This record gives sequence, C-alpha cells and structure tokens, in this order.
Amino acid sequence: MCRYERRYGHERIATLQSSFGSAEQNPFIVGKQAIQLLHLSGLHDREKFAPDLEYGMAPISQLEGGERHSSWVGVWALAIPNGATDRVRQRAALRYILRCWERSCPARWWRMDSAS
Repeated sequence: MCRYERRYGHERIATLQSSFGSAEQNPFIVGKQAIQLLHLSGLHDREKFAPDLEYGMAPISQLEGGERHSSWVGVWALAIPNGATDRVRQRAALRYILRCWERSCPARWWRMDSAS
C-alpha cells in the first residue's frame, strides 16, 4: 500500500476510493476490487449483499517494531474520562456497552475480561 501511495499520491488514491460504492455496490462485492482493508462491521455487508462470495482474510501488516498481528487503524471509541471515580458505574457502563456490541457483531474474538 505504501508503494502505491508513493507512486500515485494520497490525493489521487483518495479520489479514486471516493468513487467506490458502498453496501451492495461495494467494489469488492461486485468483483471490481481484488483486496480490501475491512472493519469488522463490513462483514455485515458481505453477509447481506454477497452471501455466496468466497473470500479469505488475513491480518494486515504491522508497523516496523510494532506488535505482531496489529496495525494502527482509525477507530470509533468510547472512553471513561480520566478522574472518574465511581468504579461501580464505570463497570456497569462497560458491561452494557460490551453486551450491546456482542449482540450486533458477527465476529466475537475480542473480549474485555476485566469489564465483567
């Protein structure tokens, strides 16, 4: 990916990517794109719009010197503010969030044991 960015430039790649469709028009689903970095939420689109699509998955490469099988990615996150003191409510909030997430997520391979 870095080689493509050096060759074509970030703006040119971003412009091309902005023309891609989403959901049932996703270029990977319709066979116009060979490889795609995918957030777990994208699995819902695969299941809904291309249930018979055969594909494989692999971890994305990590930063040099980084943890094995990990990479920096953009994320939507919830956090408990520094200085919050009510541990009972913090744990209750985490349990609620994780229960909601578990019900909606198709791949359940992450669990925060300390929240239970």
